[in-house]
Amino acid sequence: MARRTIVLGIALIYVLLAGSTLLAEESRTMLVHAEHGDFLQVDTRPSEMGKPVAEDPPGRNEIIWQRNTTAIYYTTSISREERIFSGSWNRAEMHGVIGNGTPLWEHSDAETYTAAARDADRFASVTINDGIAGATIRGWREGSPTPLWTRSIFDCTVSGYCIQVSPDGALVAVALRMAEGGGTPRLFNLNGDTGAVVSTFSGTAGTPRALVISDDGSLVATRFSATVYVIETATGTERWSTGVNASADPLAFSGNGELLASGWTSMVVYQWNGDTYQSVWSNNGGGGSWYLKQCAFSADGSALVAAWYTTNYNQNKVQWFDPASSTPSWTHIATPSGGTYQDLPAALAIDEAGLMCAVGSWGDEMNQNPELHIYHWASSEPIYTVDCPGSIFDVAIQSQSDGGGAYVSACGKHVHANYFGSGGDLYSVDVELPHSTSLPEGLIAGIPTLTAFPNPFNPKVTLRFVLPEAGSAALEVFALDGRKVREIARGDFPAGRQDFLWDGRDTAGQAIASGVYLARLKTRAGDSLQQLIMLK
Repeated sequence: MARRTIVLGIALIYVLLAGSTLLAEESRTMLVHAEHGDFLQVDTRPSEMGKPVAEDPPGRNEIIWQRNTTAIYYTTSISREERIFSGSWNRAEMHGVIGNGTPLWEHSDAETYTAAARDADRFASVTINDGIAGATIRGWREGSPTPLWTRSIFDCTVSGYCIQVSPDGALVAVALRMAEGGGTPRLFNLNGDTGAVVSTFSGTAGTPRALVISDDGSLVATRFSATVYVIETATGTERWSTGVNASADPLAFSGNGELLASGWTSMVVYQWNGDTYQSVWSNNGGGGSWYLKQCAFSADGSALVAAWYTTNYNQNKVQWFDPASSTPSWTHIATPSGGTYQDLPAALAIDEAGLMCAVGSWGDEMNQNPELHIYHWASSEPIYTVDCPGSIFDVAIQSQSDGGGAYVSACGKHVHANYFGSGGDLYSVDVELPHSTSLPEGLIAGIPTLTAFPNPFNPKVTLRFVLPEAGSAALEVFALDGRKVREIARGDFPAGRQDFLWDGRDTAGQAIASGVYLARLKTRAGDSLQQLIMLK
């Protein structure tokens, strides 16, 4: 009974803290589109708390540069080398995150879509060659407009978000719709250094809609119309597939390949149990009028973000999830628009640590909402927005090396998607993490809560807790008979979020058996318990 009382008390404290006021609203800089031209406006909110903008480090929370051209931008990505690689209707461009927006180099071409390696100076592009004639795939390095390699694939078409590069740049994956067999799609896995074909995979008839590569490059998740596949890249063999009842874009894949999310009328989260991806929970976005447009996991699988639109296209919604629960950590609902033209959250990206995300929308007809929103994990209110003159088609986010913030790249059309007009915009944005220790304001006292994800797990699980202030802590795992299985961490820790990955092995290095275990966090404020389920 005593243990049950402790757990219930911890749960009550967590519920009370979750309902507290979150991060204070901060100033933001917005790009305003007016008849006499574009200008930057600093919007200081009446409820602002904390440091004035003028005291921030130079160059934080601002648009570093904006590039406007006659070309509509389709895709953008950011590498660890702080390079932005973007594709438009007539070229590929390489930019520096810092600078004035002048391209480091350009490659003139036809309609081009691009992707960057997160942790290397490798990039790839795919160009559509006049309808069904084929596609040209190229590999690039940072400093040269001359491709490392070029590969042509004939009798195919491609959709914009179906090219990806593994984080280390070693693998390029591209999903194409082939002309033969009634448009049977095909996934090509290519060597990032040479462009040589590593493997291919043919799916059912349909259109490639989405593509994600695992962190080690061993798996690719792809969505062909209403079917989701997980493919082993070395052989091109199917690891798993499922029907998702609609031909749509949403697809998320954790960096370790353990978690997958997809859907349309609902978002379904799947977890790999060693044999198959098992459905663990679903969320319908709050009702039958909401449809899932985009979803994304952080690389470590600790966070999941979903973006929804309504059946009448007049309102967008963003939700942040701990993947262990179907209940969102927070929800942001945009102001409804009175217009008749479509608005939807066309693009979503989350940083690898699961601290911030960027969402880009087409924009509403009445221009009541900014098109680019950047969120922090602890608050439903955006920490920064950009009111763009037109629609956002793609976004990318990359954590800064000093851990103090992120760079965001966004691109799209210079007018809203449902209006006739030409021109495109490309943005480089610098966003700072909130000035506090990245804690919700209400979390200043009480027992830190211990969470685990994925849970059930096999064989790895991430254990997370948040310290309101610096102090000592011990994290241990026990069997139900009281035997200590493993000490995960012990020592003095700074204030803020702490994540520890447990490999499912005991102190002797042996893999634990399937069953129920207890993780215990000991702090000066008290103990927190979390049930763990190892499911083989």
